[in-house]
Amino acid sequence: MAAILESQKIIDESFGACSNHIEKLVKASKSVIILSLLSEKPRSGYDLIKDIFSISNVFLSQGTVYSILYCLEIGESFGACSDFVEKLVKASMSVIILSLLSEKPRSGYDLIKDIFSISNVFLSQGTVYSILYCLEEEGIIEARYQEADTRAKIYHITPAGKECVQNIIQDFSDALQFLEAMVHR
Repeated sequence: MAAILESQKIIDESFGACSNHIEKLVKASKSVIILSLLSEKPRSGYDLIKDIFSISNVFLSQGTVYSILYCLEIGESFGACSDFVEKLVKASMSVIILSLLSEKPRSGYDLIKDIFSISNVFLSQGTVYSILYCLEEEGIIEARYQEADTRAKIYHITPAGKECVQNIIQDFSDALQFLEAMVHR
């Protein structure tokens, strides 16, 4: 039990609780949120900052909000769907990796391929392996060499990490539901 509590503490410090996931998602989808709020009624930049903060407890700077408003005003694209998905994937890489590993053990290469096939977002080896090494060092996952091929490490979630991973995935799911409710209000 102590190992699980320690792992949860590590997870909370590393990835944050639900509020940290909400902050990442709000910042990754700020243009969509601003458009959603503007579709309800006209708002000033200051009102947008206040409303986003009151809804999500996430502060967006004036510069961020006004640059998005400027791009919308002059008709520039603030990001195509693929850019938006890429931002969400990159803001949520640890959660996505842990979610995929909770389905079945995978190599780093398999994680890169699977993330690409699901989201059409390519993550570099350096990005994925640095996350894997951090998770391994924290005891959440472990790497084992395949019996047939000692060149490929297969990453597994540790017994102590299973509950932590479930909590992280649930927190992230809650954050996504919050974001969806915020956009569809």
